[in-house]
Amino acid sequence: MRTRFGTGESDAAAADVRLQLVGTDGHVRSLGEIESETIRFAISRYGGNLSEAARRLGIGRSTLYRRLGGDD
Repeated sequence: MRTRFGTGESDAAAADVRLQLVGTDGHVRSLGEIESETIRFAISRYGGNLSEAARRLGIGRSTLYRRLGGDD
């Protein structure tokens, strides 16, 4: 069963994403922020298919769901 999760981002916008390791304050961003951005990008990249996003990120679906919920 495929689960879809809309992010509101267009494919064109998702194709030009660059991961920023330094925040606007000049300091390194937290791993939590970077992880969250990466997960949102992967979900967008795979059309909202959470199973495929989790597989491509190398984590289980339940881990992806938990990290989406912010329960870390």
